[in-house]
Amino acid sequence: MREKKIAYLFLMIILFICILRTNAYAQSTITNWQSLKESIEDSPEKNIEINLSREESNTWIANSTISIKDKNVTLIADNEITITRGEDFTGAFISNNGTLTILTIAGKDEASTIIFDGNNIEAKASAIKVSGGTLNLSNVTIQNNKNTATDGGGILANNWSKVKLDSTEIKNNETSGLGGGIFITGILNIEGNSKIQNNKSTKKGGGIYVSKSSTMKLTGNVEVFGNETIENDSHGGGIFSSTYTTLEIKDKVKINGNIAKKGSGGGIYSNGTIKINGINVEINDNTAGTTGGGITIMGTGTAILENGKITGNKAETHGGAVRVDKDSNFIITGGEISGNKATLSGGGIYSSGALKISGEDTKINGNTAGSSGGGITITGTGTAILENGKITGNKAGTLGGAIRLADARKISYYRRKNS
Repeated sequence: MREKKIAYLFLMIILFICILRTNAYAQSTITNWQSLKESIEDSPEKNIEINLSREESNTWIANSTISIKDKNVTLIADNEITITRGEDFTGAFISNNGTLTILTIAGKDEASTIIFDGNNIEAKASAIKVSGGTLNLSNVTIQNNKNTATDGGGILANNWSKVKLDSTEIKNNETSGLGGGIFITGILNIEGNSKIQNNKSTKKGGGIYVSKSSTMKLTGNVEVFGNETIENDSHGGGIFSSTYTTLEIKDKVKINGNIAKKGSGGGIYSNGTIKINGINVEINDNTAGTTGGGITIMGTGTAILENGKITGNKAETHGGAVRVDKDSNFIITGGEISGNKATLSGGGIYSSGALKISGEDTKINGNTAGSSGGGITITGTGTAILENGKITGNKAGTLGGAIRLADARKISYYRRKNS
């Protein structure tokens, strides 16, 4: 009987140790890329925490790809480390159904960060690829990657992945596919002081491409600026958001200075739902080669402007600030659309869809159209309901300084009385 109790106790101890090993993080300190690869791929542990040290060098050469499958890996650095592209580089990390967390903490350097630098060398891969996994980046920079084969110049996240960027920079990346900086199928949250800047796509989504049924949230002091799409019909200089997507923009987010060189939606091109809410949100100084200098709303998309500013944007044809397609909706309950320009019609808004403007603080002013509809052009099957707000100081070259009705079906105007 005693022997059985001892045997039972021994088994319980072994089981307890196994549980601890499963839930605990195996920790180590690494000083170069090859050692990092071996520590991750050869480890039997499911949870791995690694401290990155620049004891050997502050520049690591990534000559091979690190694969993370069904593991939770956390990389921590307290000094700046630059990881550069080597000869056999096909992406720094490929995460399959795993979790990769990379973060830097305050250390000896005031500007501690991990930098993935592609050195502007052409390669057939993104810097980081996530397939059905989770990627968390904090104080990380991904730059100078040229992806000539797939989507996502900096990050390619597909198969319903989750990506979170906190005070992270995705800059100067390029792709011959979709999403010069980031391609996402899944959930993308960008926050803190993150910057998506100066990325290029020859197709759609110069900065970010949000794939069908995905969601993206931009909060904090995020900036999306200086991104560009290049070829004909390449839309969404800053952001391209596909069908059934949800995009939320709030706090102090700025989407500025993006270009859809030969396409529509200099700042944002959306087939899904956009909600903009934040008095400090800015969609400014974007340019479209065709329509929608600031935003283009297409298909069955809906955009809701509750607050914020859409100013100083330019479209080479229609809709200096916003273009609304025939089956789309644009609802304005507050905010400002001012100082935008269209070479042809609709200096502020060009709509063939459903437009509704309300809210006493709503302002549509100082917009300019080379031809007609300085403030607003309603055309085709478009309808408009104007409940409140101010439409002032807009100019047109020929017709409709404030509003131009170009064969529109219906426009209704009334001011609500205060109760």
